[in-house]
Amino acid sequence: MKSHKQKSFLRREFPEAKENIERISPREVRQGLESGRLLLVCAYEDEARFRRMQLEGAISFSEFQSKLPSLSKDQQIVFY
Repeated sequence: MKSHKQKSFLRREFPEAKENIERISPREVRQGLESGRLLLVCAYEDEARFRRMQLEGAISFSEFQSKLPSLSKDQQIVFY
């Protein structure tokens, strides 16, 4: 479950996200990671939890926040 802080951050940084959310298959995630067109983000703020739940190719929520200013508006991002 996302914390209130995470929900607020996502709403503030991506106000249009609700309209653009779509589900994709694990195969599509794998292909997107391999091609470099997709960013996979673990939504847990707690680093220990991230390390326990980390999927191959994923970055932590804090790393995502630090990359945010340099991300393209067209960047495909998958949160889990």
